[in-house]
Amino acid sequence: MANTKETELTVQERSLELIYALNAVATALQKSIQSEENVYALFQKQIIALGLRGGISLLDEQAKNLIFKTVAFTNPLKKILNRYETKLNTSAQGYSIPVERVDIYQKVIRNGQSVFVTDTSIISAQIVPKQIKTLVKPLLSILGHPPGIFTPLIYDGKIKGMLNIVGPNLNENDIPTMRAFANQIAVALENTRLVRELQSANLKLQREVAELERFTYTISHELKNPVITIKGYLGSIEKDLQNRNYERAQKDILRVSTASDKLHETISDLLELSRIGRIINPPEEVDTVKLAQEALETLHGRLQPRNITIHISPNLPAVYGDRARLREVYENLIDNAANNLGDQLVPLIEIGFRNGNGITFFVKDNGIGIDSKYHTRIFGLFEKLDANSEGTGIGLALVKRIIETHGGKIWVESEGLGKGSTFCFTIPDGRSAQRQYPEIS
Repeated sequence: MANTKETELTVQERSLELIYALNAVATALQKSIQSEENVYALFQKQIIALGLRGGISLLDEQAKNLIFKTVAFTNPLKKILNRYETKLNTSAQGYSIPVERVDIYQKVIRNGQSVFVTDTSIISAQIVPKQIKTLVKPLLSILGHPPGIFTPLIYDGKIKGMLNIVGPNLNENDIPTMRAFANQIAVALENTRLVRELQSANLKLQREVAELERFTYTISHELKNPVITIKGYLGSIEKDLQNRNYERAQKDILRVSTASDKLHETISDLLELSRIGRIINPPEEVDTVKLAQEALETLHGRLQPRNITIHISPNLPAVYGDRARLREVYENLIDNAANNLGDQLVPLIEIGFRNGNGITFFVKDNGIGIDSKYHTRIFGLFEKLDANSEGTGIGLALVKRIIETHGGKIWVESEGLGKGSTFCFTIPDGRSAQRQYPEIS
């Protein structure tokens, strides 16, 4: 009886020691929130110090696979493991295991249970692929199959992954301790995620502030010009009327009217640009052939005098998005192409698509072309290759924002001056677009 009591006391003492040690680890984990790597490094260090082995694995987005993020081995075992990783051209870190392959994993992940296993050999047998079992048999022999505890990482009621700890002295009574420890790890990892998101949000905010400053400066400059023009000619008109020079006054009034129209167009385009991503129409399946045709009808009055040949591919695929906004994309790209055709004897605009890594739509012209140094810059606000060309210089910036709002991307291809330009863009397929498209508020 005395021996039994002594044994119980020893187990209790060891359990208390484990609780104190893991509590210290958990406290340190809560302070190590700069990155996931810090959490994993601290975990490795402390688990090894306790004479244990273990690992942390996280679920993928589909919650079908567990991905090993870190393993804690002593240096001798780590060296042996590294040799096998090199031999097999793989790595324990990042290794993915289907949850359904391992019975214990299913209990942990699907049912949220913490499981104690007296012999982990059965888990090793299920983890290791059949084709390499013979090769890793010596490694598994060295590692042995001590008892282990497998417990879910739970945060906010959701299972995020799994903690596994193995060691010769572990027993079923240690499950509550390991479960509490796993909760602390889950919190620490979630904290690192939140810190990472906060840092990303701060960087985004900094970029947006910088963009706003550039935007404000550019707008003030662009709006100033027509205002100065209007103000100057108003003074001239006053003098003309005083001198009864009515013919000259009439010309000055026309100049004021032109500057006013330019100012109104610029302000309208800026307002339109500001609405993108905020005021939207319900997304729908859009026939892009009809969309391109509608865009041409809108631009007919401007395009007809130029005798431009326009070809629309009859097989343009349908897309999912804001019909009105997507029509603006075609209107602006076609108008931009028309404005940069130069003095081509046979001006041509092609509207089509190509397959490759997904579907890429394009508007192609045989005009003046674009030097490579302007390929990115051209999508900036008020950027115009030809300062004397028509338009406000907002159209391509507007197109870029519309495309990105739809989850796509846009770029320009040109072999250089005099060799034409091809404006390419992507729009995600219907299912992807439904997931990415902003909700209407």
